[in-house]
Amino acid sequence: MSKSINILPKDINPEESAVAEEPTTENGKIDPLELLQHDVKNNPNDLTKWEKLLKALDQIYQERYSSGNRDLIPEALKKTVKRSYENLLSRFPLLSNYWKAYSIFEFKLNGTKASIDVLEKAVSSFPHSMELWTDYLSALILTLGDKDDDYQLSSIRFQYNEALKLNGLNFSSHTLWDKIIEFETSIKENSRELLELYRKVTKIPLYQYAQYYNQFTQINKNYDAEKIIPKEEFKEYLEKFKKTSANDLSIVEKHQIVDDYTTKVFTSTQAQVTEKWPFESSLSIHEFSLEKVPEIENETENWVKYLDHEIDNYKQISESIPHDNGQTKNKSLKRQFEAVVNLFERALVPNYYNEDIWLKYVAFLNISLQDSEKKFDTTLHIYTRAVTNLPLDCIKIRLIYPKFLLKNGKLEMAGDYLVDLLKLFSGTQGPKIYLKEQYCLTIKSILQYWKRVENQRVYVDTLEKLINEHLPKLANSSKRTMAPSEPNEVSLIGSKVLTTVSKLLNEESISLIVVAYLKELQASQGNTEKIREFFNANYNHSAFKESIAFWAFFVEFEGLIHFNIVNLRFVVGYVKSRTMLPKSVVDSFLEIEYDVVSANLDSSYEDSRNDTGLTKILVNKDSEISSSIVHNSSARKRLANSNYKIRNLEAAKAKLANASKTPVLNREEELLRILRTHVAHPGIFVEAIPDVTNKFMNEGNGISLTKSKIVLPPFPTFKNVEKASAAITYPTQ
Repeated sequence: MSKSINILPKDINPEESAVAEEPTTENGKIDPLELLQHDVKNNPNDLTKWEKLLKALDQIYQERYSSGNRDLIPEALKKTVKRSYENLLSRFPLLSNYWKAYSIFEFKLNGTKASIDVLEKAVSSFPHSMELWTDYLSALILTLGDKDDDYQLSSIRFQYNEALKLNGLNFSSHTLWDKIIEFETSIKENSRELLELYRKVTKIPLYQYAQYYNQFTQINKNYDAEKIIPKEEFKEYLEKFKKTSANDLSIVEKHQIVDDYTTKVFTSTQAQVTEKWPFESSLSIHEFSLEKVPEIENETENWVKYLDHEIDNYKQISESIPHDNGQTKNKSLKRQFEAVVNLFERALVPNYYNEDIWLKYVAFLNISLQDSEKKFDTTLHIYTRAVTNLPLDCIKIRLIYPKFLLKNGKLEMAGDYLVDLLKLFSGTQGPKIYLKEQYCLTIKSILQYWKRVENQRVYVDTLEKLINEHLPKLANSSKRTMAPSEPNEVSLIGSKVLTTVSKLLNEESISLIVVAYLKELQASQGNTEKIREFFNANYNHSAFKESIAFWAFFVEFEGLIHFNIVNLRFVVGYVKSRTMLPKSVVDSFLEIEYDVVSANLDSSYEDSRNDTGLTKILVNKDSEISSSIVHNSSARKRLANSNYKIRNLEAAKAKLANASKTPVLNREEELLRILRTHVAHPGIFVEAIPDVTNKFMNEGNGISLTKSKIVLPPFPTFKNVEKASAAITYPTQ
C-alpha cells in the first residue's frame, strides 16, 4: 500500500474553516473576549487581531489570577489560552516570539514542566530556530537537579547535539554554541565533551570564530596532542619531528604541534569567513515575518546568490574527487553538503512562501545525493513540508510533486495525492473555497497522470465515461472509439477514483476533459467524422461558452489541419457572436481565419462561388477586430448576449408581461444604452446623463450634398443638462 499524505495545509483547521458565527449576546451585551475570538476566526492571517486576543487573555490573568496560586485559575481560561496560541502557531509555526510568549504564559498557568513542553513543541515545529533551541536548552539546564545524574546529562547532551546538527553551521549560531560550551564547562573543565565541542566549533566559519579560537588556545595545552589532532595529521607531525610515537615527543614539542595545528585551523576558518562575509553582510532579515514582506522580497536575490555560490563550491569539490585519494575530499564534500543544506534551511525561514527556493532545494538534493533510497526519502520530506505548509496559491511545487512520485515509481501514491489536491481546490475540503486556476491546473495534471500510467484504450475509455455523465448529448456515445478494456486488465483508475473525480467536475473542468478526449481521437486515424459529430451535438453547450481550449482545438482542426473553409467560418462565426471568450482570443481566431482564407483563396472561391461571406472575411477583418463596439458588430452581439444586466432586464419584462415567451428586446441597442450611462464615469452607472433630444439624422433631416442650397438643421436641444454636474452616487458594495 502507498503511503498517504495529508495535503491539507497545517494552517487550515477543517472544523474552523467556515466563517465564524456572530458572538452571542447576553442582556444585550457582547463578551469582549468572545468578540476578539470571532475577529480572529474571520481574519486568521491578521496578526493584529491575534495580538489583541492574546493581550486580552494576559490582561485577564494579570487582573484576576496573578497572585501565584495556580489552583484558582479556571480550566476554561487555560484551555482558551492553549487553543488560541496553538491555533496561531499551527498556522504560523515560524513565529518564534509567540512560541516564547506561549511558554511564559504556560509557566504562569501550569508551571515549569508545561512551559518546557511548549518549548519542546516549538523546536519540533520550528527546528531551525537558534533562539528557541537556546531557550529550550536553558530551561532543561535549569531543571538539572544533579550534575552527577548520568541520565539527565545524557538527555541534555542528546538535545544539544540535535540542536547543533540543525543549527550549528549557522553563521550567527554563537549564542547556541556559547550556551552549550558554558554548560559543559560548568559540569567539568577539560572534559572530553568540551574538547569535542571546541574541535568542531573552531573549524566552522562563524561570526565569532576568533572568540572560539582564543578560548581554545587557553585550554588546549591541558589535552594530549593526539586527542586534539586527527590521526592522519598527527602522523605527519611525528614524521616531521622524526618520532615514532607521541611518547617520544617532549612537552615543548607537543605544544608546538598543537599551536601549529590550531593556527592552521584558524587560518582555514578565517579564509572561509572572509569568503562568506560579502553574502552574510547583505542579509539583514533572518526571521519569518508577515510585516516585512517587501524587505524580505528585496533580499531574496541575495539569498539566491549566496546559495548559488555555495552550490558551486560543492560542485567544484565533487568534480575534483576522482583525481584525489578520495578520503580528504569526501570529508570536505560532506561538510560542504551540510553547509549548503543548512543555508537552504536558513533561507527558507524568511522566504518560507517562496516556491522557487523550495524547488532549488529539491534540485540540489537531486544532484548531490547518490544513494537512491536516501535521495527519495530526503526529497520526499522536503516536498511534504512544502505541500502541507505553503499557502494554497503556491501551486507550482504542488504540481511538480506528483511528477517526482511518478519518476520514483510511486504511481498509486501520486494518484491519491492528485485526487486529494482536486478535493482541496474544488472547495469540498479544507477552507471550502473554490480556487479556479489551481483547480484547472490540477485537472490537467490528473489527465497527464492517467495518460502516463494507463494504455490509450483505458485512458480514452475513462474520458468517455466522464463525458457521457456530464454531456448526455455526446454523439454516438454507445459506439466506443476503441475496444473495451479487457475484464482482467488492471487499472490504476479504479471505479472509486473515477466516481470521486466525476463528482468534483464542473463546466470548466469538463471542457478540459473534452479537449483531451478530442486530441486522443485526432491522434487515432479515422476519427474525423466522429470529432465533427461531437461538435455538432455539443458546440452550444454552456460548458464551452468560456472554454478557450475547446474552440482553439476546432479552429486548428478545421482551419489548419483540414483547411475546411466552410466549417472554419461556422466555428469562428459562432465564437465571435455567441461565446464569452476574451477579445484577444477572438481576435487571434479571426487572424487565423483571415490567413487561411487568404492562403487558399482560389480553392475557396472554387468551392463556394456564390458565397459572399468569403469576401466579408477579407473586407471586414479590421472592423471585426476593432475595439469599438459601434464598428465591431460581432463584438457588440457577443457582449450583448452575455451581459447579465440585459438578461435580468429580459426576465423582468417577461414577468411583467406575463408572457410565455420573453418579450422582444433589442439586446445590442440595450447594450449601447447601458454603456452610455457610464461613459463619463467608467464603472459607475449614471442613468440621467445629458443627451441630444433632436438628433436630425434620426429624423431624416440630414444635409443633402446634391442640392445647391444647403438648409442648416435646427440647433440641438438637450435633456438632463442640469444633472451633468450633480454628485455621483457611488455603489455601497
